[in-house]
Amino acid sequence: MSADIGSVLKEVEARVTPSEELVARVMRVRDEVFRRLQPLAVDFRPELEGSVAKGTWLATDPELDVFMIFPTSASEDSMVNRVMEVGKAVFDKWEVSYAEHPYVRGWIDDVPIDLVPCYGVNSPSEMRSAVDRTPFHTRFVNQSLSQEQKRDVRILKAFFKGIGVYGAEIRVRGFSGYASEVLIYRFGSFLNLLKNAQKWKGKVNLGWNCEPDALGIPDPVDPSRNVTASVSIRSLSTFVAASGFFLRRPSLRFFWPSGEKANVRLDQVLVLRTGRPSSIDDILWGEIWKAADSMRKQLAKEGFTVFDVGAHAGPDYVCFAFYLSSKMRATAYLMEGPPVNLIEDSIKFVDKWSSHEQTLRGPWVGDGRWLVVRALGGDAKDVLEAMLKKELKQLALGDFERQIKRGFQVGWATDAIESCDEECVRMLRSFAGLKEPWVRP
Repeated sequence: MSADIGSVLKEVEARVTPSEELVARVMRVRDEVFRRLQPLAVDFRPELEGSVAKGTWLATDPELDVFMIFPTSASEDSMVNRVMEVGKAVFDKWEVSYAEHPYVRGWIDDVPIDLVPCYGVNSPSEMRSAVDRTPFHTRFVNQSLSQEQKRDVRILKAFFKGIGVYGAEIRVRGFSGYASEVLIYRFGSFLNLLKNAQKWKGKVNLGWNCEPDALGIPDPVDPSRNVTASVSIRSLSTFVAASGFFLRRPSLRFFWPSGEKANVRLDQVLVLRTGRPSSIDDILWGEIWKAADSMRKQLAKEGFTVFDVGAHAGPDYVCFAFYLSSKMRATAYLMEGPPVNLIEDSIKFVDKWSSHEQTLRGPWVGDGRWLVVRALGGDAKDVLEAMLKKELKQLALGDFERQIKRGFQVGWATDAIESCDEECVRMLRSFAGLKEPWVRP
């Protein structure tokens, strides 16, 4: 029997709301950071931003965003150099991370702190980098959301995390923390948002001035910007579906998946492992998805049905996974050629396949395209290996072309898990047995 919505949300609130002790600890760390920054802040103004400043942070994610706000007369290079200098002076333990500009991540009392440089502008229309909007976001949320709505932001963030769509990074292509805040602002409450999401079909535009890729919501402090530009159709669809299920079958499983095992068919998952390009995460994942899609399309052209693609990035490797309908392709299939109006492409296609040993019928003209019945057969593993060895340039794999030239392994997941690390094995098992955890009985 489903639990009562009210009791579920009450339990979620208790789990995601920071305790008084945790709040006190994070505030002590905040005070210590600003104490250390004070003698250094001669050419910038330190200001707390992000979810801690807005009171929307989760108990599981205590993290401080400290912005170093520079005058607009400062050069980008001087800002970057300065944040490095200050980071080294403020933190005993630190590292450089990258977004639009480099920033420093450090730790005090095990609380992560990001030192982020930005320009102090009078309005978002004057911004010189994307992070220049952030102080306006902080002020907007604090001026516009009640304490009850901030509670609902926490619940919504936990919901997004639980269904796997939290995060604007390319790896996730989901909802950012600020998008969560804007959604609660627009719809008033968590439950009202979920009820309204039931009306969403396909691409959804809620007042943005362009057609969105999936969901369009104007930023209240900068209407030309789409707050949910990062959201993919898949993430949006997952949210719409999960919203409907939660309203009818409320459960903590939507927030904290139980980890139950689904049926896993590793023998239908084709795995490619190669080296990891030296790119920052967001750029890397953009390359990963482009390369995966290119290989998926080529496998489809070769007669394989690819149901889904997945990937995992390790410290020095990347693993691609392709869920196929079968390890072996059909003995023959109908291959589409170019549109008949593309004469040069048509000539190349006809010349190649007119006397090809795999041509059973054709080429002939169908409804606007050249067609050939092609004899196939063969194992997907062998086909992908041959593609990577003989047709690498045509695949357009970006930075992965260089990595594949240096070396790669292709195999079935049943064998791959024997040599994979724990994280990669977890990804392959999850991918092979993918089932939304909130639909399990």
